[in-house]
Amino acid sequence: MVEAAATQLALELGITAAVGDARGTVDPADGFESLASDQADRQRHQIQMTGRFLVDRDGIVRWSWTETIRTYARFPATQELLSLVERVRAWAFRAGARRRRHGG
Repeated sequence: MVEAAATQLALELGITAAVGDARGTVDPADGFESLASDQADRQRHQIQMTGRFLVDRDGIVRWSWTETIRTYARFPATQELLSLVERVRAWAFRAGARRRRHGG
């Protein structure tokens, strides 16, 4: 699964990677240097899942997305994220208007 994701990333970035070594090619391409702790984590968990969060200016999480085995290495599209930001901005604007109307 990890190698497949690295192979896809290498293709997207235009990086030539030998079959079975995409991860070894992609990791250094962005400056990643594997530490002993990374290796230990891989032995324990095999894979690291990620999450994305949209936090408003008051520190409230308005949206979250957590990677799963089914969604591994498939991230929300830029347009989806921009749409979420716009919805949070609009919500914050309306909430601020309500507070101003009610003296808050």
